[in-house]
Amino acid sequence: MSLHKLAVFGLVLFMAGCAQRAEPVYQEPATVPALSEEVVEAAPTGPVKVALLLPLSGSAEAVGRDMLQAAQMALFDVGRTDMVLLPRDTQGTPEGAAAAARSAIDAGAELILGPLFASATGPVARIAAEHDLKVISFSNDASVADENVWVLGFRPEEQVARVIDYARRQGMSQIGALAPDNAYGQRAVNGFREAMGGTVGFGGAAFGAVDHAFYPPDERELARVVREFTGYREPPRGAPRGSGNTRKFDALLIADGGDRLRSVGALLAFYDVDLASTRPLGTMLWEDDPRLLFEETLQGGWYASVAPDNERRFQGRFERTFGRDPVTLAGLAYDATALAAVVANTDRSFPTARLVDSSGFVGRAGIFRLRGDGTTEHGLAIVEIDNGTARVIEPAPDSFLVAFLGG
Repeated sequence: MSLHKLAVFGLVLFMAGCAQRAEPVYQEPATVPALSEEVVEAAPTGPVKVALLLPLSGSAEAVGRDMLQAAQMALFDVGRTDMVLLPRDTQGTPEGAAAAARSAIDAGAELILGPLFASATGPVARIAAEHDLKVISFSNDASVADENVWVLGFRPEEQVARVIDYARRQGMSQIGALAPDNAYGQRAVNGFREAMGGTVGFGGAAFGAVDHAFYPPDERELARVVREFTGYREPPRGAPRGSGNTRKFDALLIADGGDRLRSVGALLAFYDVDLASTRPLGTMLWEDDPRLLFEETLQGGWYASVAPDNERRFQGRFERTFGRDPVTLAGLAYDATALAAVVANTDRSFPTARLVDSSGFVGRAGIFRLRGDGTTEHGLAIVEIDNGTARVIEPAPDSFLVAFLGG
């Protein structure tokens, strides 16, 4: 495999401080333990079989198709490997995912990649546990993760933590958060609370000017929530604009996207939040609608994401190979497949010690690492919205040593 492929698309173990040490990434034990007298099951032989559980029919069929082709592209990029994929259709349902997992295991699967949805990950994980297999799900919901089940998706908690860390390093301390009252919003605010050291609360004087609030996802009472959150009071007749807002923020996290994000921005302006001096902060939901890059209330806004140049390179290669742009989630299947192929080349049992490497892996869009609690940490860039473009203002780290030290 060429150096270009290795750098851009291949997935290799990325060891911190590798320039300072010459030993191999993994060393075999100096001695082989003696076998016990118990009957030892014969080790698998032949190609390493890895299940790939995707919605290849149903409402998410197009997503599953792109993820399958991205996985096939990853096998090509990794190069020499005897790993083979066992694609199975989950039909986009928990029941379909469970049946797909059983089918793949019956065919000899030694690792499970997928399913896509959190609701299907639990049933698959239970079946995998019966056969002592590990699961790398494409979900971003940490609630389904455990020591043998990893969620590879970009969690809202890590996106929020990254952008809040950046904002605080720029001297911002009075930071508020608005989020929909749904599972995503709850997880985003959990990340916000943790990033702020837990010193946040809605309406509590003990927390000063740092607050968060949830609004109904259906927008029925969105205006009321935003008005209460901003502390807006009707200004005296003839008073200058902005005098109706009693609560001041250095930055505001809006963990939403699409039309609701537009509505929140418009309401903040209506209720006299000075968006010229209050920095909007967001999550990768901001990328779902390209028109948001032109939204007046979001100009100068920051959010955490994969490095745009890396993502464009991956998308461009996919388009040249398959004749269309991939869905955003296709990259997760690429990374999971390449990771599995690299580990399978050294140990087909996929030991936790080799999956959970503190130095991580290099994927199609940057570094990432599986963690012992079943979550995945990604190296994310800070991006600023600038009149229709997404401009990187702090690059993603190229090692987790740098990430630990605060970029």
